[in-house]
Amino acid sequence: MGSKEFRDTLLDVYSMQFKDYDDFVKKYGQWLSKGNAQTAISLVAVYFSEMGLLLYKKIIDIDFTYNLIGFFHVKIFWEKTKPLIVGLREQFNDPTVFLWLEYLYNEIKKREPKLKKAEMEVFNRSSRD
Repeated sequence: MGSKEFRDTLLDVYSMQFKDYDDFVKKYGQWLSKGNAQTAISLVAVYFSEMGLLLYKKIIDIDFTYNLIGFFHVKIFWEKTKPLIVGLREQFNDPTVFLWLEYLYNEIKKREPKLKKAEMEVFNRSSRD
């Protein structure tokens, strides 16, 4: 996530402008095409989905996940792409499209105030030492 390529891809997604699935298709083309927008969204969505699946399977825990990736980019990415993902789920009649991305977003969002507080306590303790 800290690589220049990932950061650039994330910023590409953030700069996209679309209201919903139909608007995305009109501006960027069909989802199942070889476009830059589709590739950028897929790359980031797969990364966050993999983190969500690891969290669900308890391979990583919520504290580790939050400390590793935070909530900032997960929140912005999910809220930006949610209209597209909802449209994809409808188009393909598959409610599991990027399910683990949504799971990651929901799990961190539920716990974010507590996680942020705990992280700040650790930071404050270490800065006093």
